[in-house]
This record gives sequence, C-alpha cells and structure tokens, in this order.
Amino acid sequence: MLLIFAGCIAFMGATVIVKNQEVQIREKKDELATLKSQNAILEAELAEQVDLEYIKQEAINRLGMAEPQPYQIVYIDVPKDSYTIQYAADEVVEEEPSFIASILNLFKKSSGDMSR
Repeated sequence: MLLIFAGCIAFMGATVIVKNQEVQIREKKDELATLKSQNAILEAELAEQVDLEYIKQEAINRLGMAEPQPYQIVYIDVPKDSYTIQYAADEVVEEEPSFIASILNLFKKSSGDMSR
C-alpha cells in the first residue's frame, strides 16, 4: 500500500513539472509570436522609408558616383549547382528522454491500453 502511495505522489509531482513546462513553453511561443509581428511591422516601416531616388541623388551629388559605362560591365557565369551546403535553421535536436519522462510515457501507454 505504501509503495502505491509513493508511486502516486511521484506521478503527481512529475505531472506538476510537466504542466509547468507546458505553461512556460506556451508563454515563450506567445512572446515569439509578438516579437515576429513587431519585426514584420518594423520591416514594413523600413521598406516604406527607403527612397531609392534619394539614395541615387545622394550618391551622384554628394559622393560623386556615376553609373557604370558599358565597357566597365563584366558578366560572369554562375554555375547552377552550388557547393554550399545549407542546413535548416530550425533543426530539432532529439534528446534522450529523462527518467521521469520515460515513466510518464509508460503510464500514458498503460492508461491508453486500459481505455480500449
């Protein structure tokens, strides 16, 4: 009886830990969504403020720059196949499940079998 009681206490403690982590994850996801929307707004404002004609006039008048002459333009062939390897930025790193997580998985599996 004491063993069952201790097991129930351990299970409830593990459940509390998991729920707290779920709340933290949800808060971080909400924060990320807010930051992404703010970033999109700032990018839109920046795009509106960029005036290419103004930049061109400043380059010509203040910096003394000029458009390239036809004899100054050199074209190069870029191969279609690139030797650069790109990795996904959001790769998921799978970790070994903790002892508590493996116990919770066993309880979930056994309760799922009982409900059938």
